[in-house]
Amino acid sequence: MTVRNYTNVTNASLPSQGYTEQNPALLRYSSVERIACYSIIYGFISLLALVGNILVCFVIIKNPRMRTVTNVFLLNLALADILFIMVTVPGVMNIEIIPSYWVFGELLCKIVPFINTVTLSTSIYTMVVLAIDRYYAVLHPFRAKLQHTVRRTSCLIALIWVISVMVASPQIPSRVLIRYPHLTNMIVCGQDWSKLGGQLGHQIYSVAIFLIFFAVPITIISFAYSAIIARLRKTDGALRETFRSSQGRANKDGQPEQEGSSAVSRKNRKTTFMMLTVIIVFLICMLPLNVFILVIIFPSEQMSNASEEISDANSVLTVFAIASSACNPIIYNFFSLKFRRAFADAFRCECKYKRVMRNNMTSEFNTL
Repeated sequence: MTVRNYTNVTNASLPSQGYTEQNPALLRYSSVERIACYSIIYGFISLLALVGNILVCFVIIKNPRMRTVTNVFLLNLALADILFIMVTVPGVMNIEIIPSYWVFGELLCKIVPFINTVTLSTSIYTMVVLAIDRYYAVLHPFRAKLQHTVRRTSCLIALIWVISVMVASPQIPSRVLIRYPHLTNMIVCGQDWSKLGGQLGHQIYSVAIFLIFFAVPITIISFAYSAIIARLRKTDGALRETFRSSQGRANKDGQPEQEGSSAVSRKNRKTTFMMLTVIIVFLICMLPLNVFILVIIFPSEQMSNASEEISDANSVLTVFAIASSACNPIIYNFFSLKFRRAFADAFRCECKYKRVMRNNMTSEFNTL
């Protein structure tokens, strides 16, 4: 999640950017340099993420040949990233600009972390299902063709969203606006677990979330891709042996026998490594922030003495987490020739449309 936690209404839990009891009526803003830096970073990430993921959605929905089982999962990832970036960035910028005042009200204080958790869960378990789909496509291709249909995939995606909403539901009652009675203008979006087991309930939920979102999925994904890579290596070795033993023979189309199998093997390899790259990049971006959050919910004296360092670390790790939403379209463009062509066609169509509209407007103007 990307919202800072203030679980105790005490002086120790005050934001570290200079809000003190000596100036209780003063709203403390971050420095101009900090605001400018994070505005540029989040503006660039948001633009890249929205344009890239909307383009992914467009080419998959518009082009019937792109509506494969794997691409339907990628469409779901793109939708989750769009929702994540639209909900998360305004809240994060609020915290970076005015760390002592939540401007969006209590409803969004509850909705923002809820949506963050839902999209995180949806992305992770879409990747888990993709790993399983790749496992069957490589190790059991005939079964995969029969069972892995677009309709079943759509039902599975709907189930992922429903489960994600259920897992994220404790975020809604636990999130509250905290008003500090001795600091007039200070209102932060924090957590109140007093009705949900207190601090122990918060810690149990956070550990469970980490296990559900990272430990279990990483185990499943690691097993699936280890088996896939082992099979691809074995298949490549078998194809080389077949090529040496059958060199000179041709199939019905006049092509060497191994070429059909070799093409399938290359396609499986490229798709597998593209999906593996998506997962690795996602974990590199997301895992550090979530490990950090897991650590700080178990407070210690050292942490209370390093509140400013903790705040800065949270800000930096949040940048990496949000940047994950912009990475997938770049990866698809790098690995997939189909996506590259589809992206190029989408831009050509847009340019052609603008050119036609410009010519029509010019014609109408000349006839006046």
